[in-house]
Amino acid sequence: MSAYKSLNQDQMQLPGVSNWEEEARRSAVKKFQVHSYDPTVNKKKVTNFVHKALMETKMPSTMLSKLSDVHTSFTPVDNPRWAGEYFPQGNTVAYNTKQNVMDDDFSMWNTHELGHAMDHKTTGGKHVEFLSEARRAPKDGGMWSPDPRLEGVADGFMDRYSTGTTGFKHQTSSSYGKGVSSWSPAETAVYHATRAHTARTGEHIASDYSGEHPEGELLHKLSGRGSHVMEALKNSGLGDIARQEMDKWKSTTKTGTQLSLFGDTDYDTYYTPVSHMGPQFK
Repeated sequence: MSAYKSLNQDQMQLPGVSNWEEEARRSAVKKFQVHSYDPTVNKKKVTNFVHKALMETKMPSTMLSKLSDVHTSFTPVDNPRWAGEYFPQGNTVAYNTKQNVMDDDFSMWNTHELGHAMDHKTTGGKHVEFLSEARRAPKDGGMWSPDPRLEGVADGFMDRYSTGTTGFKHQTSSSYGKGVSSWSPAETAVYHATRAHTARTGEHIASDYSGEHPEGELLHKLSGRGSHVMEALKNSGLGDIARQEMDKWKSTTKTGTQLSLFGDTDYDTYYTPVSHMGPQFK
């Protein structure tokens, strides 16, 4: 166990410890490589800009070290609808210099993209997308549809390490939180549940498509890890939708899964609707 992980927040404020952590954060940030493919954007200037943005986050040195192999690139792209994106193939966060990306909100949005990178690292790049490729593919020359689980994880990571926002009311005012036109209400529920869980715990829960109702299965997994998930869903007005989806999934399983704050425990049983279970699901 690293020295940092063995310390709580109060201990981090002890004389000398906070200074050590700050220096460790600076050392980790210096490892982030930044590239400019726009002749009008100076590499040294943009490198300092990105490093400063990283220091403004609440990410500890251990987290920054894990992400320090992520490349950041700035390149001009003639697409007014595209500002930036994480590309797992090259482990790169790319930004469009023809958009106003280098502004006061850059640190926040960069943390969102690093949330995608951490999710890819945590899950090993397996089963990270919730929607099928066919569902996400562009239609009529449009953009790819965002994945509710991926965006929920990234926004939750942003909440946890950048904005520091508490509670879940702010989720409903975001563009994804209001619902994407290509998402069903159940998929919007997946976004809210995933965002709340990542923000509260930092945990990444993948979707494995093992049931007939993947929305209900993933919501079941998340809800079994704390009451904060259903709190966020009720706040978004999707509590009933989430319970219905979990009930659908439960009705198709041959074995039940005990819902617990400490994880899932499989056991042979008859079907019990999730809506009839503990108070955190009501």
